[in-house]
Parts: sequence; structure tokens; C-alpha cells
Amino acid sequence: MIEQGLGTFIVIVLVLIAIFVFSLFIPFYGFMRKRFKGLLLGCLLQPVIFAIIAAIVLISTYYYFEHSMMKHCENAMITLKQKADDTPNANISKWYLKPDGECFYEFGKEDKEKSGNIVIDDYDDIALYDVVPMDSFRVCVDDVIIVEFDIKNRKVKAMNYDKPLEVVNVDWVKVEAYFNDKATE
Repeated sequence: MIEQGLGTFIVIVLVLIAIFVFSLFIPFYGFMRKRFKGLLLGCLLQPVIFAIIAAIVLISTYYYFEHSMMKHCENAMITLKQKADDTPNANISKWYLKPDGECFYEFGKEDKEKSGNIVIDDYDDIALYDVVPMDSFRVCVDDVIIVEFDIKNRKVKAMNYDKPLEVVNVDWVKVEAYFNDKATE
């Protein structure tokens, strides 16, 4: 499994701590300018300014990760889907195999409003795996999923521990480019 950026969350926490420390200088600046009136005003403004800047950082980080997840889904050469069981509100697993050798995985319940999308409840419900080419027509994901391509007849067969997976979408141009690149290596 590819490391997904735990360091990113550590950096976000460190940035928030740095913003908090810098915001503590607001009351000192107010004291230097207007003495105790400035100190009082600075003490009142410090949490407000910190909250505004922290909210901007957190919201922009959230939208960055949403955009990153959408890019993973859009760049997929093949999308695979598996339902946990046949109940109407079953958990769904989706794999997005990309031509750059990554597989984006998401797990959750299907969104009622946006058909095909999955509601992600927890950061542990997404993962990145390596796509390993086995030969000129098969790839393997995390030693669990085997995907066989029949490029000539435009057919795909995907198995997860000998259970068939539903093939949702195939971009044959990307698939052909992927295997042509692997053949030249």
C-alpha cells in the first residue's frame, strides 16, 4: 500500500500551532501601541483572528483533498466495483486503476443523491495501492485483485479472491497506452 500522506496531517497540525503562536503576539502588539486598552482589544481579537485563519487553512485543505480524490477517479483507466451483500444499503468497494501504476480504493455506502458516488465516513475508508503488471494482459492490485484484459475483443475480467468484480468503466485508450508502455520497458 502506498503511503497516503500522514505527513500532510502532521504539517497541518504544526501550521495550526504556528498560527496560534503568532496570534499570541496580537495582544503584545496592542499593548505596545495603546498600553492596556490595546492589550484588552488584542486579547479580544486574538481568538477571533486565530479562528478565522485556522478555518481558512482547514477549509482549503479539505477542498484540496476533495479535488485530489476527484483527480484519482477521473484519471482511472478502469473502475471496478463490489457490493458486500445484496441488501439495498450495502457497503460498496470501488477500485480505480490508473495508468501511472496506482490504484485508488474507496469503501462506504452509496450516495442516494449522486448515483455512483460513495459516502466516505472515515479517512481509513480510502487507500492507495500499487498496480503491478503480471504479464502482457494482466495486472495485480495488492496481491488480491487480478484484472485480465482482452484488448483485441475489448473485454475485462476482474477477480477479488476468486469472486468476480463488476467492471463499471473502462477507458480503452488508457489501457492500450498502459500496456504499450509496459511492453517497451
